[in-house]
Formats: sequence, structure tokens, C-alpha cells
Amino acid sequence: MDMNAAEHGISTCQGSDALVIGVTGHRTVDPGDHRVNRAIRRELYQLACARGRGALVLCSLAQGADQMVASAALEICRARLIVPLPAQLPAYRSDFTSPPARFGFEHLFARASAMVAAPDLGNASREGGYAWAGAWIAARADVLVAVWDGGPARGEGGTADVVRWFLSLEVPQVFQGFGPGARRRRGAARLLVHVDPAKGSARRLTAG
Repeated sequence: MDMNAAEHGISTCQGSDALVIGVTGHRTVDPGDHRVNRAIRRELYQLACARGRGALVLCSLAQGADQMVASAALEICRARLIVPLPAQLPAYRSDFTSPPARFGFEHLFARASAMVAAPDLGNASREGGYAWAGAWIAARADVLVAVWDGGPARGEGGTADVVRWFLSLEVPQVFQGFGPGARRRRGAARLLVHVDPAKGSARRLTAG
């Protein structure tokens, strides 16, 4: 699994009717929350499955929201999965301190079509790797599913940042080489699907 495979997979979808779905969200979201799961599944079904469209999911598979959306997309849409990693794989695996979250990552990662590891970002912090992954996703998604409480980011590259980058196509200078605009499908409409974990509801916002 490598960068070339990832970009080829995205280019193939962009040349077809398939939907490229990016994922961002809080790691604290309870994967057993039935209301949130229902909202995610309903949106994925309506956006891709009910219209007979294929789906490609861009997701880092962090615990919580990431794994919930990726699992739903693989199950109900038979989506393909590309995983941008915030760090090299061994280092990223060490971030999973909860056995269920680690199992969820390994189970989903084994089903991925491709993965992309964060490049050398110089003196950027560990959070910088997460920010890079968020920017990479924001650059390429037609639809961004954000399981988000609506509050500010809790660190560089947090959910609120990824939402803002997706909507505005503007990222910090350090990510310009990897950020929005690099692979955007010309003329493609962009749609934010905001799933509120407190309410278990979803709303859609069309980007400019």
C-alpha cells in the first residue's frame, strides 16, 4: 500500500461517478452510540448507496468517529478505503492505548486498498502529523463527514480545523504542498455532512 496506489484510486473515482468521502471527527465519540451510528449510516446510504454510486473513503481510522464512519461505509456501501496515516505505522499503532480501539484499527486497516504515511514535516509537532492527514483528506474529498460537536479544535489539525480547511480550501503554509487544491476534481460540488454527537442528528452544508 503506497502513495501511488492511493492517488491512482482517487483519480479512478474522480473519473467516474464514484463519491470520494473524507472523514474527520472526535476520538471521544462512543462507538456504541446508536443515534450517531444511525445518523452516519443514513447519510452514507442516501449519498452513495441509494444513488447507485461507488464510494471511496479517506480516513485515518483513529478511534471513535473515524472507525464508526469507515465501518459503516465498508458495510453498507462496500466502499474502498484509503488510509492517510499521521505518522509511520509503528508510531501510529502506539497511539491506540485501548484494546478495542487497536483491534478496530487493525481490522479496518487490513481491509484498506492503500495507505499514505505523513511526510517529513521538519520540526512540526506530533499534532502536525494529524494536521497533515486532515489537510490531505480535505484536499481530495467531495464529501466530508464530520462527527463534530461544533466547538473549536482541541489541537492543531483537530476536527474544526479540518472542517474549515475543507470549506475554505486554505491550510497552514507548512501543508501547502499537500493541502487543498492539489487534487481537487474540477467543477465538483463539495458537501459537508455535520453529524452532531450530542444530538445524534446530521445536517448538510454545501461548500462555496
